[in-house]
Amino acid sequence: MPPNYEHVFERDRLFKLVEQRKMIKMIWVNGAPGSGKTVFIASLLKKQQASFLWYRIDIGENNFADIFYFLALAAQKNYPRQKLKLPVFTSEYADDVENFAHVFFRELFALLTQESAIVLDNCQELEKDAIFLRLLQIAINQLPDGMQLICISRNHLSAALKRLHLNNELLEIGDIELQFNELESYAFMKWLNPQLEDHQIHHIQSKTQGWAVGMVLMARQFATPGFPGDFSPTENIFHYLASEILAHLPKELHACLVASALFTQFTAEMATHLTGCRQTSSHLDELVSKNFLIERTASSTPAYRFYPLFRDLLLTQADTLFTPENWQELQYKAAAILVKQGNSAEATLLYQKLQDWPSLKTLLLQQAEQLINSGRYHTLNQWMKALPSEYLDTDAWLNYWHAAALKPTEPLLAEQRLEESYQKFVINHDVKGIYSAWVAAVESIAISWDDFSKLKVWMSRFDEILKRYACPSIELRIQFYATAVNSFSVYNPQHPWLQNLIRVCERVFRFIPIKTSKILLSIQLAQYYIFNYQLSKLNTVAPFLELALEDEDLSVMVRIMSAYLLVIQGLLTADTVKGLKYTHKGLELSKKSGIHLFERALLINIVGCHINDSDLISAENALQKAIQSRNNRQRIPVLMHYSYVVWLAALAGDLQYALEQNQQALQLAELIHFKIAYVAFWSLEVQILAELSQWQKAEQMLSLLAAATAKDITNKHNQIQYYVADAWLAYLQQNQRRTLAAIKELLRIMHTEKAFTFFGWRPKVLTPLCLLAIENSIEEEFAVCLLKQLRLLVSPPLYLEKWPWPVRIYSFGSLVIQVEGKQLEQSGKSQKKILELLEALIILGGRNVHYIQLTDILWPDVDGDLARQSLETALHRLRKLLGKEAVILSSGLISLNSSYCWLDLWVFEATVDKLEQALNDGQQSEIIKLTDRLLKLYRGTFLKNFDSGPGILKQYQLLNKLSRMLDLSINFHEKNGEYDRVCLLLTKGIELKPLTEAYYRQLMSHYIRHEQFDQALQTYHQCHRVLFEGFKVRLSNEILELAKQLKRGKQ
Repeated sequence: MPPNYEHVFERDRLFKLVEQRKMIKMIWVNGAPGSGKTVFIASLLKKQQASFLWYRIDIGENNFADIFYFLALAAQKNYPRQKLKLPVFTSEYADDVENFAHVFFRELFALLTQESAIVLDNCQELEKDAIFLRLLQIAINQLPDGMQLICISRNHLSAALKRLHLNNELLEIGDIELQFNELESYAFMKWLNPQLEDHQIHHIQSKTQGWAVGMVLMARQFATPGFPGDFSPTENIFHYLASEILAHLPKELHACLVASALFTQFTAEMATHLTGCRQTSSHLDELVSKNFLIERTASSTPAYRFYPLFRDLLLTQADTLFTPENWQELQYKAAAILVKQGNSAEATLLYQKLQDWPSLKTLLLQQAEQLINSGRYHTLNQWMKALPSEYLDTDAWLNYWHAAALKPTEPLLAEQRLEESYQKFVINHDVKGIYSAWVAAVESIAISWDDFSKLKVWMSRFDEILKRYACPSIELRIQFYATAVNSFSVYNPQHPWLQNLIRVCERVFRFIPIKTSKILLSIQLAQYYIFNYQLSKLNTVAPFLELALEDEDLSVMVRIMSAYLLVIQGLLTADTVKGLKYTHKGLELSKKSGIHLFERALLINIVGCHINDSDLISAENALQKAIQSRNNRQRIPVLMHYSYVVWLAALAGDLQYALEQNQQALQLAELIHFKIAYVAFWSLEVQILAELSQWQKAEQMLSLLAAATAKDITNKHNQIQYYVADAWLAYLQQNQRRTLAAIKELLRIMHTEKAFTFFGWRPKVLTPLCLLAIENSIEEEFAVCLLKQLRLLVSPPLYLEKWPWPVRIYSFGSLVIQVEGKQLEQSGKSQKKILELLEALIILGGRNVHYIQLTDILWPDVDGDLARQSLETALHRLRKLLGKEAVILSSGLISLNSSYCWLDLWVFEATVDKLEQALNDGQQSEIIKLTDRLLKLYRGTFLKNFDSGPGILKQYQLLNKLSRMLDLSINFHEKNGEYDRVCLLLTKGIELKPLTEAYYRQLMSHYIRHEQFDQALQTYHQCHRVLFEGFKVRLSNEILELAKQLKRGKQ
């Protein structure tokens, strides 16, 4: 009978495994003692509500013949009301067991009408008997459909039964499957003891490795009242292991296992070398086959590992099997083997236990660089702490490597230790140490994100080191130069060495084949390019940053720095997807490694990503999340936080608050000597002051900005910040010449570097500046690209002719059509009706024109239905000519698509309305701009080749509109005493209406008032020649009288 479990933790994962293979004939469950084999099968059958036979083979003298007896007995118990007649095994069958088995199992299975399983428990007691294995094969062959044979054993499946795999008749559930995974073990232990805390569960998981009985026993111990929190395995658990596993081992093998427990993982060769036992390999393999709480890797040279609890047990038995001297000798020997195998971590632990500090020091100095390069900073730090202070503090190189280990987590403490090491290296004339300490110290200050003024001491040593000491290796010299590039660009960009160092590093980067040096250079150069806004060069090193980020062989610090730099690249190129992608990768690496130096900077830059995406709500949320990770020991992220507060306030239009926060940010930037931040804050302050109409303060701040820009003429970041501030200030002051000059430089730099954003950019500023640039043919393509990339325009303004409209239509003068920038040739009769349709549509306004209006103009003599068919045909052809999106038909109304087509008529009429408003408001600069736009648009008579009534009427109306607006503008400028402007507009009036005497007379009067008599007389002669001589139009008495006065005055 199976054991009776009242409450069982159900193994759903294993149940599903069986359910997926429910048609197989045999299930072989094998695992170590206490792995939960029997409980699993019992709970499975209970869940299935299955009827079954269960035979548990007792430990001791067993005989395969007992199987027949006990299976018959179990069957009878299942059918108490029937008298089952099954063959009984007697001595006469001893020589013919297989034939008996065939008969027995055939009759047994015929009688079992409700059972779905036969379970044989403790099969390891009979597995060495070949007859037993043959009996199993006979039973499997005769199993009826729907019935399974389930065998429970401590041993792996015998080779004799492996063929069942080929026929898909076998499901093998072994130690690996029986082990509880992390989620299962957590749930299991909460089920066992709901009061267990997570840290206790984690401790049990690490000790038991999913071993069922270990978890049960340890969970019970934690439930014991008054049990200490710092748990160590108890006697009860060890007693279980000893009685179940070690009790029957030969003494020599027992001692071999205890000695081998000095290794957490080992090969047979290591164990043999340690213990001298030549049969180690065969012993270990036999124990593995018996699920002896030993794991073996599947490789060409197998490695073995004890379960943690079992290893603990073995180590506690050292005192009973070895003398203290022998055990110490074994520990020394094990440490030497581990060092030889390259397992310095375990060797270090042994040296610590032995308190062999000289050996530990030697090992640390040998392994430190490798540990740092592989990112195992924490490990090295712990090993260093194990050394007594007299070793650690007096040795320059130990102190250096300790500082290197501290650098990713405590960079300021690392810099202090590096100062001590540097002084010792100088005293000892250790050139490699001097260079190494300088590089590590400068890097520590840089990644501390706190105070760049600390660089002053180390920068002052740069020249001295170069003059006095020849660098001992190329790689170290590259590190020295690359680190200097970054530090000078931050602390002292005017240093005479900087540009030479940049050229050297760029040349080395192109040609050096060493991967680590190339990646180091890419990181340092990338930082310089970012600080100086040289994004075109940043793009050349970015692929190496991407490779570094994905290279798990590199240190985590290098990978996190690469992620951070790629985030900044995404920010500056307005690639939000890229910026967020690398932010999350950097944060993931920080979380996994425990290196949090870049965490807040990464979180804060999420704000910038959302700003670039015009998602200010997400930007605010990201800023609040970044605040929660605040680390006051890192003042640069605090400064970055201030900067985003200022930026978001400016974006929201809260200018006074933005100005206050900007002042605080500036003070902090000056305190920590972060020069590049000064420029960005000054630039934003100029823009805010200009918007508050504090012109004098804005100009003063712009002067500071100009001086900073002039100091470092190679820094394009400073130039961009200066030119955007200058352009915006001039724009708000309505100084167009100065605005255009600044815009030209701003967009030239951004275009050259393929930069789409900078700190403090705002749609409010960039949109009008870009539109003005496009209007004035300044970096048109890039300005358009910038507006599109930042999604600053939902749809472009109508007046913006130079926008890349798919279709442009010019209706003043002859009809001109451009599709995708190419002018359409208007030829052939086939196009005539299409163009007439387009002209008619334009004459009627181009928007919401009823189809009847068009048919009345184009097909006045055709019946309604036929006219409509003709219109539909013409519309189809027009769409084919211009593009299917160019013309919209809705509810009988036809329109040109204003988001797809540019039509000069629309711009003209909108400009007339705006000019009228500007004249009413007296906006001088706006009046000049709009008047000039009208004159530029009016290239000639509106659709001059269209001679139907509606077209002629429209021509007349538009010319009159232009003349009226011209007259109003002339009156405005006359009142303001703008002599040159009045002359210009009157001259334009004469060009537009050469047969209108009033313009000649006004211009003559204007010249006379300003005593320009010759010009006045020339104007009269022009009038006489055009009107009287050309068209025989009699001149008015007023103009004739003016002419007489001019002639008399001249005489």
